[in-house]
Amino acid sequence: MERKESVDYGAAVRLREAAQRIGASRDQGPPRYVMISAVRADPAFPGNDVFAVYQRAKGKADADLLASGIDHLIIRPVRLTDEPATGQISLVRDADQLDSETVPRLDVAAVLAEVINHHPEAGGIWNLSTGGKPVIRAFA
Repeated sequence: MERKESVDYGAAVRLREAAQRIGASRDQGPPRYVMISAVRADPAFPGNDVFAVYQRAKGKADADLLASGIDHLIIRPVRLTDEPATGQISLVRDADQLDSETVPRLDVAAVLAEVINHHPEAGGIWNLSTGGKPVIRAFA
C-alpha cells in the first residue's frame, strides 16, 4: 500500500515538478505532461484495500496535474493485461462508454506512441479499453 502512495502519487508529483523546473530553466513553459492514470481514479475513492489506495493515489496525482496548469493529457486505462496487443481500442471521455473491462499493456503503449508522435494537440482526460477502433485512429 505504501508504494501506491509513494509511486502512483508521490513520483507523479515529483515528475510534474521537474517538468515545471525544466520549462522555467529554459525560459519557456513546462513541457507537455502525459500521465497514465486509472479509470475512475478519484482522490476520494472509498475503501481501505490496496485497490482503493491505488485509485486514491492516482486520483490525487491527476488532481495535482490538473491544478498545476501544465498542458497535459491523462490516459485512464481499465484493468491492464499481459495479453498480446489487439491494435483495437475504445478511447472515450466518459468511462461508462468504454467497450470492455480490460486492455493489453501493449495497446496502452501503442496509444501513447500514437499520441506523442502524431497528435501533440490531444489533451484532457481520456479513458481507454480494448474496443473496435484502430489505435492509429485513436485521436482522429
